[in-house]
Amino acid sequence: MSGPLGTGSGGGGSSGGSGGTSSAVFPFIDRPLGGGAGISYGTAGSSAVGDSADAGTATTTARSDHVHGREAFGTPGASAVADTASAGTATTVARSDHRHSREAFGTPGAVTGGATAASGSASTLARSDHVHSTAGLPVLIARQTLTSGAATVTFSSIPSTYINLHLHIMARNSLTSAAIQTAFFRVNGLATSIYDDGYTSTITTGINTPSSASGTFRTDGWCELQYVLYNYASSNNRKLVAGVYNFNTSAGGIGQASNRTFNLITLTSAITSITISVANTGSDTWVTGSTFDLYGIP
Repeated sequence: MSGPLGTGSGGGGSSGGSGGTSSAVFPFIDRPLGGGAGISYGTAGSSAVGDSADAGTATTTARSDHVHGREAFGTPGASAVADTASAGTATTVARSDHRHSREAFGTPGAVTGGATAASGSASTLARSDHVHSTAGLPVLIARQTLTSGAATVTFSSIPSTYINLHLHIMARNSLTSAAIQTAFFRVNGLATSIYDDGYTSTITTGINTPSSASGTFRTDGWCELQYVLYNYASSNNRKLVAGVYNFNTSAGGIGQASNRTFNLITLTSAITSITISVANTGSDTWVTGSTFDLYGIP
């Protein structure tokens, strides 16, 4: 084969004369693409997520513009609180900007007195700045703890947003001339005959503390006193007051007085301030550490 490739010149030819060599070495060189009976085009197959590489077994030819079928785009599913991880079984692919739906934000429930702890069953989420309603619970309006002796303690600018007031006192007096004395409180700074102490008609000094025959507050122990002022903000009703106290002594004794526990304030305007005073008009005071709390009751 001394001539150019495919010319068949130079002898050594097979039957058929010139050109015999090109047919043997390059079987498709003299056949136009797509026109010869020796070429067949196949149909491109489909691929799927997780397919492994494979050389294939087809004897057909692929066109240069062939396209393989692919899996479709899927729709993202929803997630929920406490979902566990899962590889999934879908044969579709996710777009890079896909988004999963999420559970919604819920509304915090109200806290009520006596409620027990519960994990709940809601499938919603709580915002980090959520607030539970405590509308049914007492609210501490103000607390005063004495760091030095004081003859009076006053709560002023009392809001009228509650139904009743609860006054709680844990105190001791500085009286030295006697072991026990009473105390009293006035409202709105009034020293008029609007206070009915429950057994001697109206008086001007204020509501006396409930006490035993000797009094309430002691020098040898602490006394706890509680008052409830009903409908304190009403402009239509007089104010009913109920009180009770307990005390302990340095010797470990305890006592309780339940007499003189109901009183009346004949005032038809809202109570906006309360002043608690020791009954003795001398130099006696509430001692350091005495605590006075005022609560609003819805």
